[in-house]
Amino acid sequence: MDACKNIIEVMLNKEHVAYAWPFYKPFDADIVDLTDYHDKIKKPMDLGTIRLKMEDGHYSSVLDFANDVRLVFSNCYKYYHPRTDFVGMAQKLQHVFEVLFAEIRDEPVPNVVHDTHTQDNMHHGESDLHDDYAKIKVLESKLDMTFSTINTLVENKRKLKAIKRSIDEQKLVLKNEISDLKAELKRLQAVSKADERRRRQRLSNLLGQMDLNPSEESSSSFEGDV
Repeated sequence: MDACKNIIEVMLNKEHVAYAWPFYKPFDADIVDLTDYHDKIKKPMDLGTIRLKMEDGHYSSVLDFANDVRLVFSNCYKYYHPRTDFVGMAQKLQHVFEVLFAEIRDEPVPNVVHDTHTQDNMHHGESDLHDDYAKIKVLESKLDMTFSTINTLVENKRKLKAIKRSIDEQKLVLKNEISDLKAELKRLQAVSKADERRRRQRLSNLLGQMDLNPSEESSSSFEGDV
């Protein structure tokens, strides 16, 4: 079980803290206000609890240990949507676990009497099965990560399309607004020109009247002198 202790310590190492921290301690649904968590997850598990169980000698085989570790991840996959950050973090950490776990072998079952040849064959068969199982888990983890990456890329592509569509719509709106502003500017310029013509016309008329009045006064004065 020393190998299992090493695995749990590696998973709790600061090297993996960026994606392992959500799984360090028991999940407190009250703090994060997820009241339905314990309705969906009947057997919560976390790395801290696993380490305590390891120290108390709770595990009788590495497979028992592995089942608890995988329970941490399966709970996460069960509760959270596949595209959430927590699922992505769980997949990364599970990949670390499966790679490490694939390097160790299961322990022989105690208190079982067989002849030496039979025991060797059974141990060899169990080891082979265990190795195959671990390899399958590694491949499953890699496959999950690949699907997660694909889903992320598809989602990003969808978001980019939505952004492009929004930009195109905004361009159309701005184009229409610019067209309306140009039309309004032309109207205001036309109004301004018309106002200027009327002002000049009024000024011209006023000057014309001013020129006419002095002539009439001069004529009247001349007649009076005669």
